[in-house]
Amino acid sequence: MKKIVLALMLGLGLMACGKSGQVRVEDAWIRLLPGTIPAAAYFTVLNPGDQPLRLESVSTPAYGMAMMHRSVVVDGQSQMLPASDVVVPAGGSLKFSPGGYHVMLMNPVKPLQVGGSVPLTLIFDHGLKLTAQFKLMGPAAQGP
Repeated sequence: MKKIVLALMLGLGLMACGKSGQVRVEDAWIRLLPGTIPAAAYFTVLNPGDQPLRLESVSTPAYGMAMMHRSVVVDGQSQMLPASDVVVPAGGSLKFSPGGYHVMLMNPVKPLQVGGSVPLTLIFDHGLKLTAQFKLMGPAAQGP
């Protein structure tokens, strides 16, 4: 029974990629800030498949907590709102960038240094997981 469930989950994960390609991550980087200030991860998810993908969460062994957020301006005030999930359109992409969607990373497990990298795993619906290395950049960085 376990083999059947595993095969079904794998099949659903592959179906989430669609017929025309594999989901992938590009321009993956983290802006490190001094002290205990949370870091932020940015990247672009590309979905060449023929079905939309729902990014449900992000995890990493490098931080105690990773949460998706979206920065918005409401009545002239910048706010950061939690994003429980986001959709990557079929045949399209979704960009996590400064001033928009981002992943807040809190409580690093060990000290991290600019120039290094850490893995983040994107967890999509249907059990699809994608791990990518994110380059660690300094506070003034605007991208890789």
